[in-house]
Amino acid sequence: MEGRNCVTVQEYQPEYNDMNEIRAIFSVLYLIVWVAAIVGNTLVLYVLTFNQVSLSVRTVFVGCLAGSDLLMCLFSLPITAISIFSRVWVFPSIFCKLIGVFQGGTIFVSSFTLTVIALDRCVLILRPNQEIVNFPRAVFIVFCIWLLGYCLALPVGIYSNITVYEEICGTFCEENWPDFNQDTGRSGIRRAYGLSVLVLQFGIPAFISSICYWMISQVMSSQLERRRGHNIRPESEEKLVNRKNRANRFLYISTKIMKDDKIQKCTD
Repeated sequence: MEGRNCVTVQEYQPEYNDMNEIRAIFSVLYLIVWVAAIVGNTLVLYVLTFNQVSLSVRTVFVGCLAGSDLLMCLFSLPITAISIFSRVWVFPSIFCKLIGVFQGGTIFVSSFTLTVIALDRCVLILRPNQEIVNFPRAVFIVFCIWLLGYCLALPVGIYSNITVYEEICGTFCEENWPDFNQDTGRSGIRRAYGLSVLVLQFGIPAFISSICYWMISQVMSSQLERRRGHNIRPESEEKLVNRKNRANRFLYISTKIMKDDKIQKCTD
């Protein structure tokens, strides 16, 4: 900036991502992830919107998950990439408060939606003749998920502010918590909030999803054993085994997604 005796952050504190080679590699990786995520989630929303005979509970939940991921890719990923490469805040100051809420909120929405999908599948298997969650209730649940998710992410936006350092050129978007200690560089409130986010975003959803898919697996196993005793045809047995395997795979994938989302939030 003119009139300031300052140095760039790259000169003040060099990092590996200042190298052009590293930037080129990560730019390509970011672009691949960005395009793949946008195309994939857009196709999911297209299929759910135009290729469905009738809207169902599963359509609402899957659409919520795809919509949340799409919003994350459209807005959060580009800003994160530019901030990492430039290492300064080049966007309007209001975005500094919004981006933290947006990132945290979308991850909360994804985690909660995956948990609700697991609960819905579990209820569907355990109570196949009861319609506990209908379409209006599913829409209401999705509304509550979005409201709760973004409310839980609000503290990041409240305490995120534009910071300027005398010796470093540019502006920076940083979290300034009330009890931040300049000497230690730590905040007890921030640590408590981070632990709470870890439990709410990953711990509880992963635990509930694991229980649900374990119960589904148990039901599939009992049905398989019972049908084996009745000498069912091999193709019917194979279908039942495939259903059990799909439940186990979904458990692994959903748990991994929640873990990766949390890792992404921590690295951002």
